[in-house]
Amino acid sequence: MVHIWKSGTEIDGSPFTTSCTGASAPYECTYETTLDIGTYSYQFEVTDSTGSTVLFPDPAADGPTVYSLFWCSGWSEGVDPTWGYEYDTLFTYCVDYTPLPGDDPNDYPPLVHIWWYDYDYGDWYEIDGSPFTMTCTGDAAPYACTYETYLGAGSYQYQFEVTDSSGATTVFPDYPWYGPEVYYYYGYGGGGAPRAAGPEQRAAWVALPISFRLRPEG
Repeated sequence: MVHIWKSGTEIDGSPFTTSCTGASAPYECTYETTLDIGTYSYQFEVTDSTGSTVLFPDPAADGPTVYSLFWCSGWSEGVDPTWGYEYDTLFTYCVDYTPLPGDDPNDYPPLVHIWWYDYDYGDWYEIDGSPFTMTCTGDAAPYACTYETYLGAGSYQYQFEVTDSSGATTVFPDYPWYGPEVYYYYGYGGGGAPRAAGPEQRAAWVALPISFRLRPEG
């Protein structure tokens, strides 16, 4: 049998009987199941024909952890691309989301926090409008939840957050993740206006050389 605990409390139905296969000892004994979001631990138990009981491992082992938020399938981080040019590159933030059973992912959507590093003050500041609501797609969990935006020049960090219908809040990753790095774009925007040299909170001006020539009358 296998005992399964969630946050220290044995789940309904535990312990579960395992199924053993093989022609001779040692036999491979397994149990398969799906689990809700949370942190789990487990321990195997067997009682033989003599009435002797063995527990393994002792104490119980940790695992698995079932995440409500994780990297999108095929991603190793949460933003793509990881670098680009100010107000020119469209950045996509993506996180896989497994909501509580019965929760519609777009009724309880993840948010993405985005911070910009101010080199003058030596600290991170959340940009205007952050956190931003993400849009979730897919027929079943985990749903892919995305947010797209342009950014000004600078260094950024991000972190995802979701609050479910029970009021429980999950953040992922545990600490803000670095990226993207956004570089100055040396050019001009629409209408001949110079592109901003930093995020919205701290725009810089582009100085253009101007010369005057005086011509005497007559």
